[in-house]
Amino acid sequence: MEYVNEEWGRGCLNGQIGIFPLNFVKVETEASGGERKRGRTLYDFSPECEDELCLKAGDVLCDLEDMDDEWFLGELGGRRGLVPKNYIQVLPET
Repeated sequence: MEYVNEEWGRGCLNGQIGIFPLNFVKVETEASGGERKRGRTLYDFSPECEDELCLKAGDVLCDLEDMDDEWFLGELGGRRGLVPKNYIQVLPET
């Protein structure tokens, strides 16, 4: 999800969010041309922790990634965070 500092990152695995040492993972980037999903927020959402995004109905998120059955990781206003899938309408790819 993000770099905490030069040695630590914050991520989500199996629905659990936490920090981990970067030397334990291999960072892979997505090949060019592989667009990620976009979605429109259907309802307002107030985050319950710092890793979730605050959403207003009608917001358009980009770079949606499936995290588990209930959550997407997405970007809104330059911030990346978790959003509940049932609050998001995935938009068709353009």
